[in-house]
Amino acid sequence: MQLFALIITTILPGRQLERCNWISPAGGSIEAVCQREARRLGLEEMDVYLWDQTVPTGLPMGTKDSGVLVLSSGLVELLDDEALRAAILHELAHVRLGHSRTLTRLLGVIVGVIAAIGLHRQSSRRRRVLTQAMISGVGTLAILAVMRRMELEADAATIAYTRDAESLARALLIVRSGDPTASVSEYEPSPRSPLAGLLTIYPSPERRFPELFGESR
Repeated sequence: MQLFALIITTILPGRQLERCNWISPAGGSIEAVCQREARRLGLEEMDVYLWDQTVPTGLPMGTKDSGVLVLSSGLVELLDDEALRAAILHELAHVRLGHSRTLTRLLGVIVGVIAAIGLHRQSSRRRRVLTQAMISGVGTLAILAVMRRMELEADAATIAYTRDAESLARALLIVRSGDPTASVSEYEPSPRSPLAGLLTIYPSPERRFPELFGESR
């Protein structure tokens, strides 16, 4: 577990991680909620850390046998109990589904291909560099596409467990807007370029909501 914490601290320089001992607005321990829901999802061991970061986010790592969940202080402060539980379950679903392992393997393949091209001395340096740049760009788009699919898979796993699409949808809207009063019923889609969706990790609510509420029926 300490290895995962060290990795996350390295990825997020200047931000100290600490054990999550926060109390929710209703008076319950957030770490206790995480551990309880982790056990119900079949996760053997889960360490929960608090990240001093105002951006509302969660960072799941590891596998179902040994995982780490990092919650930002911004997420914990922004969401009410029901929305926070839905967000926690969503992050735990990533661990249960083995998403961090899948991403690690995909990244390893892309890096390996780029490295192999660099060692291919039969082609010119200019051609190698251009090919590496092309593979890097395509690989980045592929990783983003996989991550968007993983978000939908984690959504579906959360709804299959809770049968509560409303809380998860509301949590997604609150995190997206930064408005703790955001309501699913009052949400109005904002115009955006179709190409913009290719360069983001998270699917838009227009993409997520039909699957969310379809799963809950």
